[in-house]
Amino acid sequence: MQKRYLWILAAVLLVVLIPVGLKLRGPAKIDPQDFRSVRSMILPQFLHANDAQRKLLATTAFTKDVAIAYAIHEGSKYELIATQSLATWKQTKEQLHEIAMQNLRERIKTSDVAIVEGTNGDQFALIETGDGFAAARILDPKVQARLLAVLGSDVVIGVPTQDFAVAWPKDSPLQNKFISQLQEEYAKEESAIHKLTGNVLLLTAGGIRQVEVQPQGGVKL
Repeated sequence: MQKRYLWILAAVLLVVLIPVGLKLRGPAKIDPQDFRSVRSMILPQFLHANDAQRKLLATTAFTKDVAIAYAIHEGSKYELIATQSLATWKQTKEQLHEIAMQNLRERIKTSDVAIVEGTNGDQFALIETGDGFAAARILDPKVQARLLAVLGSDVVIGVPTQDFAVAWPKDSPLQNKFISQLQEEYAKEESAIHKLTGNVLLLTAGGIRQVEVQPQGGVKL
């Protein structure tokens, strides 16, 4: 698949080009009836909370705009897990979530979170892993701890699509520019299943909550 580039921030910090990974659309070629064969492939995946498929899927509430779904991931494809699969597998949603989070922890590398520093010392973090699960990595406690350690005690996070996340300090002078770019990327994402939110999240030591973007482009934190 041809790559496209999300962020060109030459006028803001440096020239930063972020290649977006494969769009994962189809079901994996596996037997979903055999839980043992897919257990290690299950990962958490973000889904828009109002996605039409959600009523058929195993999901967990996360924020107003974003829910956590679960996917069987193999190669360049994934299959979202339906609620009826839990009965077949004799698993509860809580057990499924625990398995998915453990698999995510084992997959994450330090290099998944890239810290970028501009010419004025402004820092922000990018997560773009090319596997379709970049945004969901913010669920991992170690990723959250690294963002807080590097960017401060209040971190704003944007997850416009499943493929990408960006984080910056709450008091960053670049906040409005980041939000404007995030909303542009959210608006132009054509795939309803990959599209997440044009609003942002606030990460603190107490967890993550959604913050609404104001009409003038700022956020009320």
